[in-house]
Amino acid sequence: MWAKPIRSIFGLLLVLTLLAGLVSACAGAAPTPTPAPAKPAAAPAAAPTSAPAPAKPAAEPTKPAAAAPAPKPAAQQVKLRFATEFALGAIATDVIKEWLEAVEKRTAEQVKFETYWGGALVKAGEGLPQVQRGALDMTLYAVQNHPSQLVLNNVFFAVPFGPKSALTLEKAVSTLYEQTPALQAEFEMFNQRLLFLEPGHGYDLFNNKPIKNVADLQGKKVAISGVYYPKVFQAAGAVPMSLPFTDRATSLKAGLIDAVAVYPTAVVDWGWTDFGKYYTRIGMGHFPWPAFTMNTNRWKALPKDVQDVMLDEAKKATRKAAELIEKREVTDGIGTLKSKGIEVSEFSDADLTAWMKDMPEVALSWIKDTDKVGRPGREVVEKYMKAAVDAGHKWPKQWKVQD
Repeated sequence: MWAKPIRSIFGLLLVLTLLAGLVSACAGAAPTPTPAPAKPAAAPAAAPTSAPAPAKPAAEPTKPAAAAPAPKPAAQQVKLRFATEFALGAIATDVIKEWLEAVEKRTAEQVKFETYWGGALVKAGEGLPQVQRGALDMTLYAVQNHPSQLVLNNVFFAVPFGPKSALTLEKAVSTLYEQTPALQAEFEMFNQRLLFLEPGHGYDLFNNKPIKNVADLQGKKVAISGVYYPKVFQAAGAVPMSLPFTDRATSLKAGLIDAVAVYPTAVVDWGWTDFGKYYTRIGMGHFPWPAFTMNTNRWKALPKDVQDVMLDEAKKATRKAAELIEKREVTDGIGTLKSKGIEVSEFSDADLTAWMKDMPEVALSWIKDTDKVGRPGREVVEKYMKAAVDAGHKWPKQWKVQD
């Protein structure tokens, strides 16, 4: 009895289910719209009409790194040839050797020196002309060996009895050269630049006969350089002899001369102690004499920074020379002479007064000679005497500068 109604209900449910499926199928059979494209993984930067702010500017082209400055070409090494008649072992040459080494070091060997000492390449009197014509780049020579060329720079030999201290002399000479361009200009007349003028010892006498006072100079043959210092010795009755430094010791030992005008450390440093028996301190004062010069053309071709180094070391060198002279004159000079058995004596103040009394006015004579060649001798003498006083020197004689 219940089977028929149940079958009817079940049939109705089946029909309803089929109808629901048809409705769903009809809905699914509706025209399928074109599917929206999937979001691109990484849209090209140019595709959007309004560019989104990117998380990282990956698409922005990388700016090239700034180019490194081109390296400077390595400075070409400058080679300079130096020669002197003087041997190593003296203050004058040792100071030059230290100067050369300092310049090489401070320029990181941009400048290198080829050196010849002790007459290996030039003899006495040859340095100036060889630098002048460019056969040498640099040299060290005695200004008193060139009185007709370096007229003004021989002023120190025309104004004797100057500073007795090398340090006082160095101050006076530095001031003089700073204030007197004519002195440097005189070197330039011979195609060379004066780098510095070393302070030196004053002249004493190294003898093979006793000379204990001015009277003992009478008739003695004295080796002395220059034009004006010989006149000073002539005033005391001596006979001046012109000889190269290299010949003086042997001439003294051979008896060809009686005395050499020299300073104490030179006798020691140059090994002259066996050539004489007596040493006389005569109080003529210190003077500068070793001129260290360089060919003008070579100087001008140097870089400015190298020139500055050379001039800076020049100031140190002149001061160093003065300090060494002060230190060594007594200890290594006079002290060593005495230890070698050489008899040392000294002129008294009375001797100097007597010597001055008959001494010609060599400064005035020199000024007149400079006038003849158109050089300002009077100006140089006046400036030198004042510079010496300002440095602490007291002149024993006021040299005339005009009649």
